Amino acid sequence: SVYKQSIYTGFEMITKKVNNSEEVVDFYKTQIKNISYFIDAGSISKWLINKPYSREEIKRFLNVLEKVMLKIKENGLKRKE
Repeated sequence: SVYKQSIYTGFEMITKKVNNSEEVVDFYKTQIKNISYFIDAGSISKWLINKPYSREEIKRFLNVLEKVMLKIKENGLKRKE
């Protein structure tokens, strides 16, 4: 079945790997709060896929990911010590 799947935000990976990660994570959290199908799941958020979603709904999330990727590029990755 296509249902009973989830998309997780992965804030912790941004925190580990991105410079100024707090700014990026705060931006990401703010953006997904505007998308009503994300729910809090502890320190992350998730989208439980339990029904068909429209192209527009999917596009909204992909647009958020695109903005987050740009923020990550602007801030750069942390150097390995």
